[in-house]
Amino acid sequence: MALTRQTGKLFIHKFAYFTFEVVLYDSWAWMQKLARPIFHSQFPNYKVLCLIFCFKKTCVSVLQTMLSFVEILCGTAAKGEMIIQRVVLNSRPGKNGVPVAENFRLEESTIADAIQAGQVRVRTLYLSVDPYMRCRMNEDTGSDYLLPWQLSEVADGGGIGVVEESKHDSFAKGDFVMSFNWPWQTVAILDGSLLQKLIPQLVNGRLSYFLGAAGITGLTALLGIKEKGHVAVGANQTMVVSGAAGACGSLAGQIGRLEGCSRVVGIAGTDEKCSILVQEMGFDAAINYKKGNVAEQLREFCPGGVDVYFDNVGGDISDTVISQMNQNSHIILCGQISQYNKDVPYPPPLSPDIEKIRKERNITRERFLVLNYMDKQEASVLQLCQWIQEGKLKVRTFSPWPLIRSPQVMV
Repeated sequence: MALTRQTGKLFIHKFAYFTFEVVLYDSWAWMQKLARPIFHSQFPNYKVLCLIFCFKKTCVSVLQTMLSFVEILCGTAAKGEMIIQRVVLNSRPGKNGVPVAENFRLEESTIADAIQAGQVRVRTLYLSVDPYMRCRMNEDTGSDYLLPWQLSEVADGGGIGVVEESKHDSFAKGDFVMSFNWPWQTVAILDGSLLQKLIPQLVNGRLSYFLGAAGITGLTALLGIKEKGHVAVGANQTMVVSGAAGACGSLAGQIGRLEGCSRVVGIAGTDEKCSILVQEMGFDAAINYKKGNVAEQLREFCPGGVDVYFDNVGGDISDTVISQMNQNSHIILCGQISQYNKDVPYPPPLSPDIEKIRKERNITRERFLVLNYMDKQEASVLQLCQWIQEGKLKVRTFSPWPLIRSPQVMV
């Protein structure tokens, strides 16, 4: 069985106590047996007792000093510091490699126990692990708005926590806060200006929704449809969503319907996911791309062609959908997850045949970045929260996982 940090510390403590108690006992016995007869012949008894007492005190001081040294060896935090756990990038998978859990490392570290003016100490409650983070594992993310994670440095992303101590005027102990640059660690000291205060009542107390349906994921779906989908009520439009069972895809299909699409079809990878999309999320139909012929099923479920395509995956699936898109239709370029383990530019170029179709049919395919629409964030979040409260936007919930599982969730 592996020796853990705590059991190792306990072992060293017990060994140290045993060793120095033996030394102390032997020293005391030595003084009694050897020193007492010598000193007794020269000094009164009280002086002998004083000498013995002083020697015993010296041994105790040595014991205490050595135990302090043991504490340092065991990694106990120094005075004024707090021990935390954090996840750091241990290695890079390479641009064409497949990430593995060993690319990350869980380790103990320390943070200051005291905070400075403008800072907030927070305890982490939720972390968001998203597909785009695969790019951050590379030395070059291929994007001008994403910074790469550095080796042996803590990973970060969307996160929610509770304030434990604050020296910022906008926050108090017990407040729930969020940041898009939250470090993957149990406790953190953050700049208060980078935090956003959360109102749990807006999402019926489900704080994690602020990282999903009422957060950047929901904003991506809503603003993507509004800004790039050109959905219009009464236009009888058909929307197809790839990666439809994912966090963003499942929301996009529902929002497409709420915004005016008359038909919504999802593409996912299992029968169970397809069943959830139809029975719980309100999709008209769902295609398991691992079964049967996707092109034939698309023609069956979209007899009038495709007007709006919410693209989360790229690759062969997207080629098949684009080939069935109508004149003057629109592609919402949300993600290209099938291409993230390949060294290709973003967005990945279409094959010559598909690009020819796109141009001939005047299909728009523009890069979409939700951060470019932050002026619409507040109103959009309120709209998402309203739909959640009214039960119009269904959200699949998952049990939280401990920090130690973040690497497995990521890969």
